[in-house]
Amino acid sequence: MVNKKYFFLLGACLLLTTACKKYPQTNSLSGSVYGPVAQLANGTVKSFVVLDNYGKMLTLGVRISAAALVNLPADSTKMWSYSIDLPAQAQNAGFDHIQLDWNPIGHDPKPIYGLPHFDCHFSKITKAFQAGIMAGTDTMTIPARYLAPDYVSNKMIVPGMGVHYADSKAPEFTGQKFTATYIYGFYKANLIFLEPMVTAAFLLSNPDYKIQIKQPASFQSADYYPTITHIYYDAMTKEYVIALEGMALKISDHPTL
Repeated sequence: MVNKKYFFLLGACLLLTTACKKYPQTNSLSGSVYGPVAQLANGTVKSFVVLDNYGKMLTLGVRISAAALVNLPADSTKMWSYSIDLPAQAQNAGFDHIQLDWNPIGHDPKPIYGLPHFDCHFSKITKAFQAGIMAGTDTMTIPARYLAPDYVSNKMIVPGMGVHYADSKAPEFTGQKFTATYIYGFYKANLIFLEPMVTAAFLLSNPDYKIQIKQPASFQSADYYPTITHIYYDAMTKEYVIALEGMALKISDHPTL
């Protein structure tokens, strides 16, 4: 005689087993994923992303070991650039690589940014495209809806980078000493990088500092964009972190780009 109760229990067990196989796959997408480790002075630097349970990127950033800030290159005749590769999850979200620049004596405008600091370019273009950017004046006009409030520029193209747009109401432009700020980068009217800048002295103070990123009304491409820059010291790993947090998927109103 067939035991119906047995088949009911067997079916329930199979259903439970299937569920247990399915849901951990979703959960396994969450957490931190790191890019390859690169040498920086006496220490290291690496990129990372933080993902939610569905694999959506929440945070993109770099981690700089504390040892890297000891005996940084002091040659004031040049800027030191380090190209940092990203995990695939960041590339899928609209970012190609990170260019981390160390400026021993800062850069123009010197009265504002003439302090030893890092420029951390989260680039949306390839390394090859970036390398082809030449100095000059960018004469193309960016539609106002693609510019965040209060962001201005002299339209000068920095070779290998692009045109930098700074927040005219940031603390360093209102009489305070420059510590950390956030830059938008364009080239030929297209957004090509997002750039936190932070002084070495501020990093060495072991900060826990957040910048609310001003947002444009519209976006040129449908990608992930941060709402917060978070600069802090991770005492557990002994690393300085420069992170773009609060990533949000924005819909483009410019489908031809």
